Amino acid sequence: MLDYVGGVLHCDGMDLVTLTSDLGAKGITTPYFLYSEGQIRDNANGYLSEIPSDLRDRIVVGYALKANPNPEILGVLRRAGMGAETVSGSEVRLARREGFPPLLIMYNGNGKEIWEILYAVKEGCLMNIDSLFDAARIARACDELATPASLLLRVKANLPQPDSVHSHGTAAGSKCGVELDDVEEVIPPLLARWAMRRRKIPRKKNFPLQSRSIQILELIKRHPLMNLVGLHSHLGSTITDPSTLVENFRFLAGLGEKLRADGWTNLDTLNLGGGPAIDYRRDGSTHAPPPCDLMRHVVSALREAAFPWRLWLEPGRSIVGNAAVLVTRVLGTKGNAKRKQFLVADAAMTDFLRPCLPGTYHHISPVVQSRHEKHPRINVQILIFFLTKHRPSQESDEMDVVGGVCESSDAMGRNRRLPRSLPEGSLLAVWDAGAYGIVFGSNYNLRPRPAEVMVSGRGWKVIRRRETFDDLVRLYDKCD
Repeated sequence: MLDYVGGVLHCDGMDLVTLTSDLGAKGITTPYFLYSEGQIRDNANGYLSEIPSDLRDRIVVGYALKANPNPEILGVLRRAGMGAETVSGSEVRLARREGFPPLLIMYNGNGKEIWEILYAVKEGCLMNIDSLFDAARIARACDELATPASLLLRVKANLPQPDSVHSHGTAAGSKCGVELDDVEEVIPPLLARWAMRRRKIPRKKNFPLQSRSIQILELIKRHPLMNLVGLHSHLGSTITDPSTLVENFRFLAGLGEKLRADGWTNLDTLNLGGGPAIDYRRDGSTHAPPPCDLMRHVVSALREAAFPWRLWLEPGRSIVGNAAVLVTRVLGTKGNAKRKQFLVADAAMTDFLRPCLPGTYHHISPVVQSRHEKHPRINVQILIFFLTKHRPSQESDEMDVVGGVCESSDAMGRNRRLPRSLPEGSLLAVWDAGAYGIVFGSNYNLRPRPAEVMVSGRGWKVIRRRETFDDLVRLYDKCD
């Protein structure tokens, strides 16, 4: 857990001033991402603990690797009982490497390359059909491998949109999924063409939806390499109202019942996608329902359904987002002629891009709330004299917290009220940095990406080392 104890920020019982000093002694400098293993586990249990014992074989909570694919985090979540949601072939490979069973891996994506599809089919993972050309490529892979694939069709429900347009996947304008009006246009013609190629069945044009479904069901029975087992409608990871998830379930269940009535009897899985929002401002202005609240609503809807559906959820942000901070050090402060104040830190947009995106916000606070870091090298008597005789101003100023990258948008926070006298070397924490943090990092300005550190009851360990100059130039060497 990340909280203040005695005015100093602690992570799972370890204070960050001491931790940063210990890391520095081993050559691990700021900035660095710091994760609470306990918080990650608690977030996962918020979902898993609400699954009744009689439904445990029907509900899969698949962690979205895109939020943060660090293998150490994946190990914590796999041991807790989660599945894995992936959006690239490399994520599928990593999930398999880290021990996730194939049937607990969902492979999504609107632009799968053929090698990625071949790997997923060979491994036996679940996979979404996102478009007609995507389905055609999956058919080709199944044919080449002579291996069946269990597939879901991703549709656009066009449900009320969550707060963040960047994370909403059901809207008509989204690049992912198939328009609802096109559902009957994707699977029947695709499988018909594929079967015609294999069995020389004459093409029939303009036959009704019901007869199409019946015809394709017969084709699938004769050629069971492409097995439609489910439907998917993705809400994104900024859900503020649990009823939205229930509405998505009812939409998919209604569509699924119609398809089952048309003969798609293997269809038994509904993927609702997404998870709850995070209160990034930490002031209660964003309603962020706890995972347990979402799960209670979903479980209730599942019990009310006429058919015993299997369910998938795909949270990512709500699993790791609030479990980490970016620890950065103050390099100095400056102002300009317009009285604009800047606090320059050693972290920048290359380390944590998300705070620099339009419309985003991450809370920033001093690691030491007393506004004075007790550096271990300072003589204690001198420190006491300084604090009692030369107590600095407790006043605060509005300032922009910026990094050292040559880019005007390099600001982790605009107009933030922070103590006026934060001396050079003071530590700051940028909160809720666990999701879409390190994964958005870059090497712009030839800056190395930071280390990742995890704290648990057993102490701390580096789970990703900081990049070096040699790492940055290695890919330029020996390119012939």
